[in-house]
Amino acid sequence: MATHPQYHRRGYARELLRAAEDHIKTQLNIDYLWFNAREIAFAFYLSQGFEFMSDMFEIPEIGPHREMFKLL
Repeated sequence: MATHPQYHRRGYARELLRAAEDHIKTQLNIDYLWFNAREIAFAFYLSQGFEFMSDMFEIPEIGPHREMFKLL
């Protein structure tokens, strides 16, 4: 997920993530999320309750990542 820099710090990513989490939990009956997060987004995902589940690893031509997860 990404937001254009012009729209950073307005809560759009947070609201989109909350809506996705709600849909995933209530409509799909899934109780956790996991993904590869870019280093630049770690602080955002940590602030939304996600946790790290791996050490840092490099994805060529994209940059450093870590796996993150959250129980819904």
